[in-house]
Amino acid sequence: MNSKQHKTRKNFRLGYGSAWHLLRLMGYHRAYFSRFICDEINADEILWSDFVPGLQEDRYEGDRYIRERELVRLEFLPADHPLQEKYAEVWPETKKTSAQQNWDAVGKVRFGETWEWLLVEAKANLEEVKNDGCKANWEPSKKLIGSSLDATRDRMGIDKSKVWFDSYYQYANRLVTIDFLNRNDQPARMLFLYFCGDHGGEKRTCPETSSQWETRISTVHDTLGLVGNSANLAERMHEIFFDLDTTNWHQSGPKG
Repeated sequence: MNSKQHKTRKNFRLGYGSAWHLLRLMGYHRAYFSRFICDEINADEILWSDFVPGLQEDRYEGDRYIRERELVRLEFLPADHPLQEKYAEVWPETKKTSAQQNWDAVGKVRFGETWEWLLVEAKANLEEVKNDGCKANWEPSKKLIGSSLDATRDRMGIDKSKVWFDSYYQYANRLVTIDFLNRNDQPARMLFLYFCGDHGGEKRTCPETSSQWETRISTVHDTLGLVGNSANLAERMHEIFFDLDTTNWHQSGPKG
């Protein structure tokens, strides 16, 4: 396979972007970062899962092989776990990871004596939040996705006029997974992590403060119908903001 055939991973940039910042935090500031997350969601402890070996066709720019990749679908569960097969009844299996839920980070979080999954979606600029909607081309897959989105929306008591297939489809399909896990005795929470203070270039709008994020998040909620209590998943959805200015970290010390 020559370099032109390789799939280039364009969402990783040296020094900026959500993937870079999360890698930096998990590698250099894990204790501080974990304590911060625990304090924000009122948890006692987090154990983070490792990533898995990368695919040979995935390369950084410059044709450098990516040796690790994010966990996809339910890869954080054992390969022979019965929910792996059951999940295929909710979400179509495909070799294209772009059609799957890719998790920026996965952990197990402890509340007292109870452990729950924590699935993380990180963002560093406003452009990352909005997407082009579902890109499934095979009609059976598209039909299954639509059915699962509708079922989750209905269980949350959201008006049927709210469309989950378009601009904020990524956010919506994460709700499907959280809903599935909790209905099948795998307690799980979704963490949307918004970085403040990224500097991602002229084509990216990088909020400096949480208030700058909140306007876009409000639009997401309104579009998807996530207002009020949103029924049973509301308490399992966390949206928190993380200031990337390390000066603030050293001044305040680790949280807790």
